[in-house]
Amino acid sequence: DAIDVSNAKADVKSLIDLKSYLPEGVSFVNPSFSGRVLVTAYVEPEINRKVNLESRRIQLINVPEGMEGKALLEDEVFELNFVGRQSLMAQLNEEEVLGYLDIQEYMSSHNLNELKPGTYVIPLGFDLPDGIVLEENLEIEVEISSIE
Repeated sequence: DAIDVSNAKADVKSLIDLKSYLPEGVSFVNPSFSGRVLVTAYVEPEINRKVNLESRRIQLINVPEGMEGKALLEDEVFELNFVGRQSLMAQLNEEEVLGYLDIQEYMSSHNLNELKPGTYVIPLGFDLPDGIVLEENLEIEVEISSIE
């Protein structure tokens, strides 16, 4: 019996009879145990939180050897909307949110073995706790050039 929490706003408790899950010929060690247990599914609301990310807190990572890159940004502040469980969002420190532009990941996702000098639009990534996601993806232009 699945516990339905799809529209729950608070914890959901359900009494489950474990006897119905035992294979034939199997019983509980303690014969006085009824086989009924109370199961609690803890429900926590998901919330949105706006975080301001200054362009100076965005870094380029995994630039191929012999190349250099530069994010084409002014001194900008991006207003980002993150979504996650309330307890996780309470731990999210705006000053610790750092963005990255992963050139190697971009190359892999586009099946590129090498990059030619030019301008590329790279998705902005974040190292966030599991359960927190950016509501809308953001992409940044990056200029890639050869080191001379």
